[in-house]
Amino acid sequence: MQRRPEKQDQKPTMPDEQTAQPDIVAKLEARKKAITAAFGILKGKGVFPEDGLEYQLEVRAECD
Repeated sequence: MQRRPEKQDQKPTMPDEQTAQPDIVAKLEARKKAITAAFGILKGKGVFPEDGLEYQLEVRAECD
């Protein structure tokens, strides 16, 4: 009976910093576009307050 050769655990190669940087930037840009599009759909629907600071102060006042 023949033995199968054991698989060696190979670590994935890490891309060098210069190659990884554009990938990260591209992913962040794509994420930013998706978030902007999602919030654009809800813009003007009354879901989000116009003035964030005013809303924050109102919410904190309710807790006092």
